[in-house]
Amino acid sequence: MKGWGAKVRLYTLAALAVVGSVLLIGWPVLGSAGRRGLLLAGGVALGVQLLSFGVLAALPQASSGFMAAWAGSTLVRFAVVGGCAFWLLGMEEVDLVVALLALAGLFFVLLLMEPWALREREDPDSDLTNG
Repeated sequence: MKGWGAKVRLYTLAALAVVGSVLLIGWPVLGSAGRRGLLLAGGVALGVQLLSFGVLAALPQASSGFMAAWAGSTLVRFAVVGGCAFWLLGMEEVDLVVALLALAGLFFVLLLMEPWALREREDPDSDLTNG
């Protein structure tokens, strides 16, 4: 698994599993406003992460462009959390606390998964258990 597409596919599947798990765990214990916040956070985090990971996976890891893209994507995540906070402030139909905590938590977990998905794998049939 060496190409850009293979890395993006692996990361996408893992990210979908994480976001899906969060939704499954949170759904039964939240009210309707909390569920909307959780769905919003999951969708926003997934979109931002997949876009930023796609850019990172396309760049050589030893380049200064890679570090600039990584730093830029980190700033984008901060801006997205701030922008969502500002956007959701007046909305009563979305639980602000649930949305922002879920968004920040998902960004954190998905960011920690990036190095795992970016590393080169020699076995094209390697799966999630082989690391």
